[in-house]
Amino acid sequence: MAVLAGIKDSEKLKSYQVTHFQPFDPVHKRTEATIKVQGQAEFKVTKGAPQSSLHWLPTQPVSNPSLIKRLMILPHVVFAL
Repeated sequence: MAVLAGIKDSEKLKSYQVTHFQPFDPVHKRTEATIKVQGQAEFKVTKGAPQSSLHWLPTQPVSNPSLIKRLMILPHVVFAL
């Protein structure tokens, strides 16, 4: 809610529609949603443990333990594909 409170023009949010929402799953350690923007393609967003979201990347760094360790110490990580 704090993020939404920081938006100056809430009218911009009206073009975004959540078409699918998966609540937090303790097995996969993430939550995810599919978002549709009016007149544009859908995209997915996720929040959770970095190692649980790496499967979305085009190249799989899972085989690189040092990369995963570095990602896990960051307060947040954003992947844009």
